[in-house]
Amino acid sequence: MTYGTAGNLTNDGGQNFTYDATGQAATASYSGYLLQQYYDGNGLRVKRTDNGATTYYLRSSLLGGQVVGEITWAGSAWQWNRGYVYLGGELIATQQQSAVYWVHQDPLVKSKRVTNISGSVVSTIELDPWGGNTNRNSNDTFQPHKFTNYERDANASDEAMYRRYNRWWSRFDQPDPYNGSYDLNDPQSFNRYAYVQNDPVNFVDSTGLDWADDFNCFLRGEVWFGEGPYDLLYGWRGPCTTRDAGSGNGGGGGGAEPHGGAGPQPHSQKTPQPDPCTIVNADMGEGGQGWYRYPQKGSQRLDYGQPGVVAAVTNLASNWNQKNPYNPIGIGDLSQFGGGFNNMHPVGGHKGGVIVDIRPMRNDGINDKTNYHDSTYDPILTQALVNDLLALPDRNGNPAVVKIIFNDANIKGTQKIPGDTVHDNHLHVVFRSCP
Repeated sequence: MTYGTAGNLTNDGGQNFTYDATGQAATASYSGYLLQQYYDGNGLRVKRTDNGATTYYLRSSLLGGQVVGEITWAGSAWQWNRGYVYLGGELIATQQQSAVYWVHQDPLVKSKRVTNISGSVVSTIELDPWGGNTNRNSNDTFQPHKFTNYERDANASDEAMYRRYNRWWSRFDQPDPYNGSYDLNDPQSFNRYAYVQNDPVNFVDSTGLDWADDFNCFLRGEVWFGEGPYDLLYGWRGPCTTRDAGSGNGGGGGGAEPHGGAGPQPHSQKTPQPDPCTIVNADMGEGGQGWYRYPQKGSQRLDYGQPGVVAAVTNLASNWNQKNPYNPIGIGDLSQFGGGFNNMHPVGGHKGGVIVDIRPMRNDGINDKTNYHDSTYDPILTQALVNDLLALPDRNGNPAVVKIIFNDANIKGTQKIPGDTVHDNHLHVVFRSCP
């Protein structure tokens, strides 16, 4: 095998690989075959040309970047090829060939069954622990997600979201891009190419960034931030990957050790990674049903929030619109992409993607600013808006909003800051992280 100066595999003995300026896999080739790949600003694949056949991928920021749809060229026009449905991070159904098919995974995510709406098996996938095909497969090309959630291309290697997994050599083609996964107490963490520290029987890496206790993830029904059977019974317990390690809520695998005591240490001893539900990458957008944005889009406006916060705000506005169709909610600043703030908020109050500025309601239906001293201010509608915000539940059934700062002391459920005038003209709404 041959590697480039950045540590990326350039030849595996059968294929040649090239990479773009950011280190993402650009091409894979051998005699008579060429795979070309293109990525978005988050490093996720959005276009693939696999030996001449082009596919565009639609990804969901609310699902951590998972593919929810494929568009392909059908000879004379682009057409919808396949859609994907998830329960948290687990693929549970596909929509293709004008029908819905159900995807069933075993606890160790090494095999799948795909059934039609009548319950008949239409595809069988049986893999070895490293993702290699076995002779027990049947119609395994029916859908491309085979090993874990990876998508297998025609060259028999896998797209693992943030890296390429070389199924032939049972390791990644690129070193782990996440520097936080080094652990001085765990020498195996310095092997930047190994798949789950060479213990695929007990662990899984769903994104190419880190491993997780797969059986726990299966029971949880969640890899990114969804809810599984245990969550529904006992309440949401946090992500099951090491992105939640050490949180004390059982989300890092509940302290379970690998079978036999071999392999990686319990999750609570791993270096924590950012929980995907806390990543500030969801764009609030320019307006929608029941809401509008202010001020005009520009360098001073903060547009990004945690995925759960953005979803909660848009859902709130949609429900608000049914009751108050002529009084949309004005949504202002959130955070910068990644969680930062700018000189409009020098004290850093808008870090983290959990704070949303919302205008108080007006009594004339105009989408413009007001403050609680103005004649255009509507305290009754503003109180109704505050009530709806405080009634929002998080995934545990607890209040999603933990604080609202607004200087009208007559609005119940809000806090007034003595001597402050900044919050005369907007509600400073603080959400719980990962609502």
